[in-house]
Amino acid sequence: MDIIIDTNILRQDHLLRSPKFQVILDYLQKTNSHLIIPSVVKEEIVAIFRRQLIELVNQARNVATKIDSWCYDNTPRTDFHIDIDREVSTYESFLNNLTQGGGALELPHQDKFLDEVIRRQINRTKPASEKGEEFRDIVIWLSIKEFLRQSKREAVFISQNTKQFAAKDSRELHPDLAAELSVENLHLRYFCSLDEFIHQHSSKADFITREWIKHTISQADIESVSSKVIGSSERSWQRYADQKGVDWTGYVEVIGFINIELNDFYVYELSGEDFYLHASYYGEVEVEMELEESHTGLGRRIEVEVVAVEVLLEVECKVHNRKIEDLKLESWDFA
Repeated sequence: MDIIIDTNILRQDHLLRSPKFQVILDYLQKTNSHLIIPSVVKEEIVAIFRRQLIELVNQARNVATKIDSWCYDNTPRTDFHIDIDREVSTYESFLNNLTQGGGALELPHQDKFLDEVIRRQINRTKPASEKGEEFRDIVIWLSIKEFLRQSKREAVFISQNTKQFAAKDSRELHPDLAAELSVENLHLRYFCSLDEFIHQHSSKADFITREWIKHTISQADIESVSSKVIGSSERSWQRYADQKGVDWTGYVEVIGFINIELNDFYVYELSGEDFYLHASYYGEVEVEMELEESHTGLGRRIEVEVVAVEVLLEVECKVHNRKIEDLKLESWDFA
């Protein structure tokens, strides 16, 4: 089946290099199918690419300025220049090559959609919101329906916009949208993430068992790929501090991990007898945090506290010749 992706899916790996996208591309090759990128998604991801690059360059320049000011010799040594327009143009060329003979197809939106977009917004018809918003989601939906009419075959749509496209359980297409398709005998399978799609198309490998994973991937391996990522996740730790009602200075240091246990896993068989392995672990991460605290008569002081926090870790890797390769932390959250 062809796979249509939303911007929030492409944004996770805009160059399609992650292990998950390698699985998707492997599936498409095996099934003689295509990756479908709606035009509105292509335009949106280019705009996001520009904004993100500008933000990263500004952050890097700020750090470079701090480095220069910290050194005794204040001659600038960390100045650099990136041609934003050239980088954006290069990325646009990458997408154009991808959709013009590179294995993917672009799904264009059409002028004739305008009246229907307006009608859906006025009448709050899915995927429009109760406030009559979500213009781009309506355009994507109409583009998908037109594609299904033309292709006359079932397709897959992957989007994290569950409020607009999914039923309450987030695992199936919204009943209103499913009813639309049924009237025209069109068929579309919805997934809220790449994980959901890959999991549903997972396979079995006789040797990849819970015991094999526990023996092959040690707690030290998990710590090695997780410590830096978790320690640098400022937004997550700020959310944790806000929930605890404490004032966090922004400093956190991972000390170690406690009782990391395998929770669940699934396997996808890649071409060439290799496998993609995704595994989830529960455990505790012990961190050192700097907090600002008020003391009577002393004002505000910085205190260092060591806390142990329950976490869920999602790791992924390739299994080649029964050995783990490219193990990485795919995501994590507080349990």
